[in-house]
Amino acid sequence: MFSQTMARDRFLELIRFLRFDLKTERRRNLLHDKFALASQLWNSFISNCQKAFIPQWKITVDEQLLPCKARCKFIQYMANKPDKFGLKFWLAVDVENKYLFNGFPYVGKDDARIPHVSVPTDIVLKLVAPLFQGGYNVTCDNFFTSLDLALRLAEKKCSLLGTMRQNRREVPEECKKKKELRETEVFRHECLYFQCDCFC
Repeated sequence: MFSQTMARDRFLELIRFLRFDLKTERRRNLLHDKFALASQLWNSFISNCQKAFIPQWKITVDEQLLPCKARCKFIQYMANKPDKFGLKFWLAVDVENKYLFNGFPYVGKDDARIPHVSVPTDIVLKLVAPLFQGGYNVTCDNFFTSLDLALRLAEKKCSLLGTMRQNRREVPEECKKKKELRETEVFRHECLYFQCDCFC
């Protein structure tokens, strides 16, 4: 099907000259937008994703490395990924059907970060912001999960489900004690609770 659509050489030729911005305005745009070379296309894509779909009540937040070897200041190296080098994106996805709802690229230090908020918490709040007050549940891994994030989401009528490392400050001391295999304990903290499971 693909070979009948376009010849390989024709495709490679088009790729060489493909641009998503105006070269004359590139230098000026890069001063306030590090992703300016593709941000207009990316923002339109995300806007259309949100217009075309209303996610169900379960949302997951994670990172995605898109393979890329171009010369770029924010190319990431991640040894645990199949493709070691690429552009890292923070994504919010519907759990049921894997539909992308929101996302943005990692381009280094974020000057627009919410004051006195950790980087992982800020990322989740930005991704889930269009869903505030909707009663959504956000699932994430131990990089994002924190008591501060859970409380901030609770204020926006959202809940949080995630794993946490035992050395985090907000984890109760009782939860750090060694447990039997498949043992579960539940700890309550005002409007939310911790469930400590042992799957060693």
